[in-house]
Amino acid sequence: MSYSYELKREICASRVKNKCCRRNMLRAALLFSPPTPDGRATLPAIRRTDIREYFLTLLDEIYPSSIRGETPDMSELGVAGDTRAYRCSSCQGAFLRGLFLAYGSLTDPSTREYNLDFTFREKSAAEKAVKILAENGITAKVKPRREYYIAYIKSSDEISDFFALIGASRATFDIINTKIAAGVKNDANRVRNTDVYNIQKSMAASERARDAVRFLRETDRLSLLPPDLYETALLREEYPYMSLFQLAAVSPSPMTKSGIATRLKKIIETAEKYGYKKEGGST
Repeated sequence: MSYSYELKREICASRVKNKCCRRNMLRAALLFSPPTPDGRATLPAIRRTDIREYFLTLLDEIYPSSIRGETPDMSELGVAGDTRAYRCSSCQGAFLRGLFLAYGSLTDPSTREYNLDFTFREKSAAEKAVKILAENGITAKVKPRREYYIAYIKSSDEISDFFALIGASRATFDIINTKIAAGVKNDANRVRNTDVYNIQKSMAASERARDAVRFLRETDRLSLLPPDLYETALLREEYPYMSLFQLAAVSPSPMTKSGIATRLKKIIETAEKYGYKKEGGST
């Protein structure tokens, strides 16, 4: 069972109290589907039987004199987006709810990128839906897909706003929670990447200092270093893989990490004066 279908079932199970709101849910389903040649409204081809049954039940309630499943004339429905059909403060959200139930599809926020689609047979219907969404502060665009036209929303903020408008709290919270989790993951990745970079930088600096000491020894210039630098050079030579902090801890003279780093930098600069050349970081 898809996330989108589960969400629609939950929405259908949530009772819409006012009849005017239920009427607007039905209007949304009927107004975006091509009418019959004689001008009667048609329900869209809803694949899920229980969702289609939900709208058939609304038809029976709103148009009780009609035969089961018989739809009204298009002239009875008014115009899509006409606010005069909204009888209470909840009607507008109910209209959007019907739009989602009949034409909408939402990818699972926890497993894929955010994507809310509305699928229509006619381009004019998709453009009409985009206009109505815009009137509610939701930005959507139209694209063709095989023989259909899709009004789609990509912004996670606007998708969560849409579901807040239609009263679908589960989808709203799922999207918010996914964004929070993604934010935590991104923060962790940034920290991890920074740690990796710092380790690589430290290793390169350590290798550069070791090579500089090796160069000075091989060219018989190590003993020419000042006593403090000579002491640190011997430490780097004896403990080639120790961190700066560890070198400071085993130094015969009281030293800090930054003090060791300064001495190693001076050792490298001295080696460079004598012709040492190697690409790498500072200490």
